[in-house]
Amino acid sequence: MAMFALMLVVAETLAVTAARRWFPNEPYTVSVTPAITTIIMMRWGPWAGLHAALGGIVYCMASGAGLKHYIIYAAGNLMSLAALAYIRAAT
Repeated sequence: MAMFALMLVVAETLAVTAARRWFPNEPYTVSVTPAITTIIMMRWGPWAGLHAALGGIVYCMASGAGLKHYIIYAAGNLMSLAALAYIRAAT
């Protein structure tokens, strides 16, 4: 899981900083957090919450966001754990 966390931090930082530099007028960016969180979720279950929150924090750090954005992105990424609860309830 540490390897995935490192991949998440590096890829998210590169994606955000490169997107801001190459496409300054675009209102969106591409995030690798959902993909890595999903991989962790399918293998290790609720531990994916750490990677989901980490992805939001790294995104905000790389983009220079304010405090309220840290809370919004970290909590928003944690909502992906609802999919895990749904999948486990359906099986």
